[in-house]
Amino acid sequence: MAISPPPPDGETAESGLDERLDNVLTASRSSRWHASATRWQAAREVAAINYLQATLGTERFLPPIGGWAIDYTVAAAILDIIRRHGRPAYVLELGSGSGTPWFAAMAAQAGGHLVSVEHDTDHVDRTQSLLDHYDFQGVCTLVHAPLIPGADGASWYDPDPILSAVGHHKVDVLVVDGPPARSGPNARRPALQHLAPLLAPDALVVLDDVVRQEEQQVLTDWQHAFGERLQMLPIVDRASIFRLLPTDKESSR
Repeated sequence: MAISPPPPDGETAESGLDERLDNVLTASRSSRWHASATRWQAAREVAAINYLQATLGTERFLPPIGGWAIDYTVAAAILDIIRRHGRPAYVLELGSGSGTPWFAAMAAQAGGHLVSVEHDTDHVDRTQSLLDHYDFQGVCTLVHAPLIPGADGASWYDPDPILSAVGHHKVDVLVVDGPPARSGPNARRPALQHLAPLLAPDALVVLDDVVRQEEQQVLTDWQHAFGERLQMLPIVDRASIFRLLPTDKESSR
C-alpha cells in the first residue's frame, strides 16, 4: 500500500496559521458579545436604580445590592408590583442582608410591614445594625429561625418563629433568598410547602438566583407540585417571579 508523502512545510504552516486566525476571530466575537451583554446589564441596573430612588423617594444611601443578594432589577420589579396593589403590603423575606433595608423601604412606603428571616446569628446582628442605621425598626421584624432537618433530610428554617412573627397577617410578597446553598441540597425547596397557607390570594413569590442549577430544580419541583396554580411573570432573568393562585376551596371562602 502506497504511503502519501507528508505535506510540504509551507502547507503545514499555512494550516496552523488558519487555525490560529479562527481562534482569534472566535475569541474576538466572544469578547464583543460579553462586552455588549455587560453594557446591556449595566443599563438595566442604572434604569432600575433610577426607578427605585425616584419611587421610594428616600434621600438615604441604602446599601448596594447585587452579587448573591437581590439585585436592583429584581428589587425594582418587586416595587412596581407592590405599588400596583394599591394597598398596604406585608412582605416576608427568607434570608436577610443588604437587600433587607430596600424591602423595608418598600413596605414602609406601602404602609405595610416586612418580616425578615435569618438563621445565622451573626447575620441577624449585622442586619439589625443596618435596620437601626436607616431607622427601619418600626417597619421590619427581624426573626432568628435556626435551620432544622426536615422529613426529607433537607435543612430549613424552624417554622415556629416565622409563624409567630407573621401572626394573623396574609403575606403579599414572599422573597425566597435563603437558606444559602451551602446549607444542603435544594435548600429552598421547602419554602412553599411551609408558607403557601400564609400567602394572600394574589401573593407574589420571588425565587432568587435561578441562574443556578439548584434553584432551577427547585422551580421545576414547584411547578410539578402546584401545576397551573403557579403563574409565571416573565419580568427579569435573574429571579423567577410568579403568583401562586389559591385552590378552588380557598377561593370560595
